[in-house]
Amino acid sequence: MGFLLQVVLASVALGAAEAGQGFAALPWGWALGTLALPHLTSLAFGALQRGGRFRLSGLLARFSSLSAPAAYAFWVLGTDWLDAVRGWTGARLTVDTWPEFALFLAFAPYPLLQVLAIHADCVRDAPRGALRRRTMGFQLRMFASVLAPLAIYVFVTAQIGVFDALRAQVQEVGLVNALFLVALLGFLTLVLPAVLTSAWDTVSMPPGPQREMLDVVARRANFRPRDVRIWRTGFLMANAAIVGMGDRRVVLFSDSLLASLHPRELAAVYGHEIGHAKRRHVGIFLVWTLTFFLGADWLATSFAPENEWLAAGIVAAVLLGWILAFGWLSRRCELEADLYSLELLGDPEGMTLALERVGGRINDVAGWRHFSSRDRVAFLWRAWSDREFAARFHRRLRRLTALGVVLFVLVTGAQLWNLIQAYPEDQVRAALALGHWNRALERARSLEELDPKDLELLERGAALQGERPELSVEELEGGLQACLTEGAPWQRCAEYAGLLELAGRSEIGPLREALEAARDGDPARARELAQEVPSRWARLLIEAFEKHLRGES
Repeated sequence: MGFLLQVVLASVALGAAEAGQGFAALPWGWALGTLALPHLTSLAFGALQRGGRFRLSGLLARFSSLSAPAAYAFWVLGTDWLDAVRGWTGARLTVDTWPEFALFLAFAPYPLLQVLAIHADCVRDAPRGALRRRTMGFQLRMFASVLAPLAIYVFVTAQIGVFDALRAQVQEVGLVNALFLVALLGFLTLVLPAVLTSAWDTVSMPPGPQREMLDVVARRANFRPRDVRIWRTGFLMANAAIVGMGDRRVVLFSDSLLASLHPRELAAVYGHEIGHAKRRHVGIFLVWTLTFFLGADWLATSFAPENEWLAAGIVAAVLLGWILAFGWLSRRCELEADLYSLELLGDPEGMTLALERVGGRINDVAGWRHFSSRDRVAFLWRAWSDREFAARFHRRLRRLTALGVVLFVLVTGAQLWNLIQAYPEDQVRAALALGHWNRALERARSLEELDPKDLELLERGAALQGERPELSVEELEGGLQACLTEGAPWQRCAEYAGLLELAGRSEIGPLREALEAARDGDPARARELAQEVPSRWARLLIEAFEKHLRGES
């Protein structure tokens, strides 16, 4: 999985900071000290090795692979880095707002830390000279290939965010959002082969005996890739891969693999990669992944719509289930690709030799996505000698694929039904996001179920908008600030806070509740709720409390 785990952990840390889960106890400049963490970890590893404390050094080596996301987590959670970025850019950078270009700046420390971690690892593990440079370059390209899809997502969504009407539809209307995600997934599928082949430093395989032999295998399988390319790793990795879908598939063979395998072994490996395409493994993974995550969203919205902790628990449980299921399914898809190569070429020895040559001395070590080489070889020879065993294996995977498709259709249908049902109410929120209170009120009156308090607020917002094109969130914030500064009646302040919350500023909820408690004559409850008010408004609220106290005295 390369650097995927590290990028995911860094993204989770940023999301937690945006959600206000950090403690931000230090000025962000203090985070500069974390830039030394990867090299300090490497130095500590060397000292432990020299002292003979190999078990402890092994644990430290495992931590060093996560030193960059750990340092970045301190950067965004332990300092006021996000507040500084908000001040520089004017962006909101909250977990429920549309991605903005400021996200690149907020996330920028992590790539820097990861590059430093890569350098520290190369200094520690690779001899000085050409090998260290090759290792460094290879690891940087692998990191870039993982980071690129995330960067493309943020760039595309930020571009859409420039157009207010389109952003409001995608952000507030669930049905439009689903269509947008499908379109974005399709776009990423189209560009992913080009991104990976560029990031991984690949070149088209030139004509020659190897290319001719691979073309013979492809013709036998009736397989037409877009290209077959050499993956230049500096002879650091012996691997093959197939990326893309349909007629955009590209097959990659690393330089080390091409140099180490004999023709029959290389043919068997190519048959394995073709097997992934012919058995539609990417589609199977996609169906099951969407089933898990759409199911998690459906369970959370259906059974825990108001309980954030329960919803988060459901999503976390489903995510854990997906991780386990993905590994289980991936290992069996690898076996099926081995079996396809065996059936295509009728050469169990070719794949056996390839697995043993590439696996080497670690061929008994299984991974998350692969069985050990020894287990794969044993499977191949049993399938070769027992055709009924191979047929049973195929049937089990076909049934598993059919189950995934059925569950996908059911979960997608349930989600689609919910999105259609929510469409009228979502359009009200989209109108409010644009400041079109008159339009929102008109649409809201056609809804069968509407909270009378919300209808009252909509009518108040429409009255404030009047004949103007819009009533902006900024204007509402100015009105609320004026109410608190001038010591206006609590009812008026609570009304402005309610309008802001209805317009999509959910973080204003604690302030509205505190103002309503003050309006209802419960100052103790109001002050208790004031502890949860965002810092921007907390100071103004305390000053308003003091003004009202002075007025009463």
